[in-house]
Amino acid sequence: MTILRLFTDGSVNPKSKVGYGAYLAVLWEIPYSEAFKADVKVKKFEHTSPAKLELQALIWALTSVQKPVGKIIVYTDSQNIIGLKTGAGDLK
Repeated sequence: MTILRLFTDGSVNPKSKVGYGAYLAVLWEIPYSEAFKADVKVKKFEHTSPAKLELQALIWALTSVQKPVGKIIVYTDSQNIIGLKTGAGDLK
């Protein structure tokens, strides 16, 4: 089974409501390399909030994965995304 590690993050300027989301998709078998820096994808999001941007970045990353994978492991520091499984997320 192919396993993909998907790292996501985002940051927003609350005043302008503009932020950037980023992700890195790496196959499980591939050991860490400094070369990964070239594979980080970044996208600008407008009219967003910190919680919304984290979710937007995750959805963008998941829809961008084109290789057939058996399992995706998501790494995020977003408590809203982590809380989705338990219903504890508070997206505003």
